[in-house]
Order: sequence, then structure tokens, then C-alpha cells
Amino acid sequence: MPKPAFFSQTSLLFLLLLFLNCQPKNQNAKPTPADENQLIRVTAKDIHALVKNAEHEIVLVNVWATYCLPCIAEIPMLARLNQSKDAPPFTLLLVSADFPEEVQNARAFLREVGAPMPSYLKNEDDMPFINGLDPTWNGSLPVNILFYKGITQMVWEGIINEEELRELFNKL
Repeated sequence: MPKPAFFSQTSLLFLLLLFLNCQPKNQNAKPTPADENQLIRVTAKDIHALVKNAEHEIVLVNVWATYCLPCIAEIPMLARLNQSKDAPPFTLLLVSADFPEEVQNARAFLREVGAPMPSYLKNEDDMPFINGLDPTWNGSLPVNILFYKGITQMVWEGIINEEELRELFNKL
């Protein structure tokens, strides 16, 4: 009677899939359609690269969190404005400052309000992130940073209303 093989074909397939899944992933890879519902971890340096390579000359970076009620109130307006046909075209980068245990809530909220996905998740300590994004920002949420052609035009903390934002866009 022949001895059974040490690994069955199923076992080998399982080990191969496990091995492939454990390989390091390219942290700088562009999101693919599979990433549509993801919050991609970013540093301040990553955000500046996203701004530089954005589709539009106007880029609005909004840093927010699910525990911040003014943030939750502001994001639906930003998402609507981003999809509006009568607003100047701009790229909206939403960056969650949520804690790791809140990521699922952040993702669900963004989907619920129709925010652009993928969106982003702060992935560095607060002070390097704050100072790296803009040293004039005191760290309060929400914060909106407006860029034009990669250059910071304005930083404002707290909610901005749609009328003000449209006016700023039109000036650019």
C-alpha cells in the first residue's frame, strides 16, 4: 500500500494562498476598483503627493473624524458640491482622523453620504501629521485646506459653508 503524500493538493493550494496573502503590499500603489470602499492609510507627505497629482487644479483636503459633530455635518455638503455640475471642478480628498477601532464607522458614514471613495485615513502621529500637512493648522477638526496648482491657498478650521466655498473656488 503506497504511503499518503505529506501534503495533499488541497493543503498545498491552501499554503500557497496563505503565502501569497502574507506578501508585503506596495504601499504606494494606486487604488484599484477593489479599493473603492477603502480608507487608504496616508501620511501628510502622501497627501501632498495626492494634491500634486490630482485630476483638477483645485484640491480641497478635508480632515475629519466620526467623533466630531461639525465634521459629520459638513461632509454631506462637501460630497454634494464635489458632484455638482454647477461648481468649478475640484478634487475632494477626505482624510479621516479616526482611531483604528472607528474605521468601519467612518467607511460606513462616507458610503451613506455618497462621499468620494476611496478616501483616506491618517496613518501617523498627530503632530507630524498636523505640521506636515500645514504648520498653521492647530489640530482642531474639521479642517479644510484649499490648494490651487499644488500650492496652499487657505486653511480654515471649523465648518465652511457652501456659499463661501463656491466663492473661493470661483476666485481661483
